[in-house]
Amino acid sequence: MAIGADCRRHPSILGGIQLTAFDAFDLKLLEKVQCDARASAEELGAAVGLSGSAVLRRLKRLRETGVIAREIAVVAPDRVGPNLRIIATVELERERADQLSSLVELLQERPEVQQAYYISGDADLLLIVIVPEITHYDRLTAELVSKHPMIKRITTSVVFRELKVGLFVPV
Repeated sequence: MAIGADCRRHPSILGGIQLTAFDAFDLKLLEKVQCDARASAEELGAAVGLSGSAVLRRLKRLRETGVIAREIAVVAPDRVGPNLRIIATVELERERADQLSSLVELLQERPEVQQAYYISGDADLLLIVIVPEITHYDRLTAELVSKHPMIKRITTSVVFRELKVGLFVPV
């Protein structure tokens, strides 16, 4: 993804699944690069038992096949200003593909919606939202409900404290 591209809109890993064959070196490399994407090829090679050039070839293949989807900086939200983390579940009145796709599009466009999942259970969607204050969240939910009458209910839980936040995918 080019610098300046909208990093909030990345393809879901679930869309168009194509499995890649891995060997033990690939798996070790994926573990290491998930912990430190800025490590040099030589550092990674020393950690997994490969040359730097072999690491570069493998990383290129893992990027090209979409296994490594993005390499990003993870920003500590509390270090850049006040924020409120919210977990919201959304129940839909009825599920129509055309209406659901426009709702998904809106969720993808909103930077405060960090994650959105289509789930099973009582609710249909689960959202992870970060806003500077509750009035911002109130405006977001008002917009969602006004633009999408299929929304039956939004249930909100405010996060008091993070206990664990992870991006590591076990391989």
